[in-house]
Amino acid sequence: MFDHPLSLYEKLFSEMDEDFKPSFEWQQLIRVRCKDDKLKLQRVIWPKSIFSNFCRGIGVKKNTYDRLLEQNNGEVPMFVNPANAKPLPLFQVSDEAMIGEFDGIGIFPYFVDKHREFFVTEVDKLKTKIASPLCTLNERKRIEKANAGRILANEEGKPFYLDANSATTRIADGNVVTLKQLLERSVSHKTLWSKQSNKDRTCPGDILRATILSNDFSIRQLRAEFCKNFILYNIFTILQRNKKSIRSFSGNDNAPFFPFSWNVWDSYIWKQYQETESMKIPTDQASLINYKTKYDSFLHDLQTYSALVISEMKWNQFSIFQNDETTLSRFEHITLILQTVLTKSKMIRIFQPNLYKFMQDDLRPTLMELVGFTESINATIEPGFANEQSLQSANGLKKLANQLLYFEQKIYGEKFRVNRPIQLRPITLSANYKIVILDKKNAIPEIFQTLLKFMTQITTYFVKDLSEVELHGHMHCIDKKMLDKSKFMYLYEEKSNEEVKAASPQKEKIVDNIIGLLSNDEEH
Repeated sequence: MFDHPLSLYEKLFSEMDEDFKPSFEWQQLIRVRCKDDKLKLQRVIWPKSIFSNFCRGIGVKKNTYDRLLEQNNGEVPMFVNPANAKPLPLFQVSDEAMIGEFDGIGIFPYFVDKHREFFVTEVDKLKTKIASPLCTLNERKRIEKANAGRILANEEGKPFYLDANSATTRIADGNVVTLKQLLERSVSHKTLWSKQSNKDRTCPGDILRATILSNDFSIRQLRAEFCKNFILYNIFTILQRNKKSIRSFSGNDNAPFFPFSWNVWDSYIWKQYQETESMKIPTDQASLINYKTKYDSFLHDLQTYSALVISEMKWNQFSIFQNDETTLSRFEHITLILQTVLTKSKMIRIFQPNLYKFMQDDLRPTLMELVGFTESINATIEPGFANEQSLQSANGLKKLANQLLYFEQKIYGEKFRVNRPIQLRPITLSANYKIVILDKKNAIPEIFQTLLKFMTQITTYFVKDLSEVELHGHMHCIDKKMLDKSKFMYLYEEKSNEEVKAASPQKEKIVDNIIGLLSNDEEH
């Protein structure tokens, strides 16, 4: 079991069982070029590397086709297969949804029936039915060098980009092929999940499981899965630390019916939870990997919700725990939501079963069961719970909160390391920074503003006009973000006049200039 390949296509076909047939799946983005290097396509949708010899051309949208034609003096350019250097003709794709936001897609008529439409002569049609040899190890390595990111196929079989922020090779940590290799490499990170006094310092099963199901068998991904596991545990500790604030009812008590009061951030996370719970449990590998991607997205939303909850607890540190015989305290409301998610979620049970069992055993179910929260939830939901305006408001709050957390991480974040303890930057550092949120339409509710101010230890200002930002002109803007056409966020750092700030890369300057122009736009 430990020597069995985690991903079968990572091994040479000759080393496989003769009955093995790897499944064709869109899996990555690659860069392709013409033989003379004059023309390049940076993000071409491509399947597993082992199928690269089956490619018969590159499909592009009409505007891309016309542009390449013009750049090549009116002649149709010929690209080169990175795996075997064979020529790949250019085709114009009529169904542009097949390509989406990318530059092109590999044409694989042997596997994709629709791709056979590009071949019209009888000879060419016959060629599409001829199988090519699967790639050798060297050919697959050439594809790895051309790799420009990861993708997966969605439920309809169409490709989508998994990691839009990182168009870099996923083989950065070297090839991890077997579970044995993954375990051996994880030893270097044992300080994350164990103490020196522990007899067994093996990487926890939940982390290994999630790494494998992410379809990325690298140490970088193992670190990411550890962080996700740690985030979920921290959310659990919000309830664990405040158990005394939750009332307990014996089985003989007549538990009253408690009306439930929703805030928009409650509504948002509950809607996300309902959507994930309504998804069918996958029955094949590709669907399971996609299911894992959606779980990661939900966990990100859950982390944002927990940050808002902690901010709310700081803001209302006394009233949040107040209750009486007919009403729940605000914290009891929060508990019902978080406890339901942590102890009932199918996704958590599938991807982090050990942590799920630990949380189930530890959290007291009495209140939740007697109130009958999950069974009677629909009866307590007000008509405006999931209306479009409410959800838009919640989504806007999520964007603000996430960007605020990003700014804070930029200041206080430490580079990931395991060779020595992490040294956190001092809290007093926050005096040197300010966050300014420009709300041109004055659309951010006051309750959101207060909540966001309690979320960060950095002084945060909300302004209606850009001229108010200039009041902080003695500080230098080190980062900015446009949330929509009327909301902008700025991170300022105090610097002395003698300090010379390093010039930003040209690409960052262009983005900053565009945001600056938009934020100065007088149109409302």
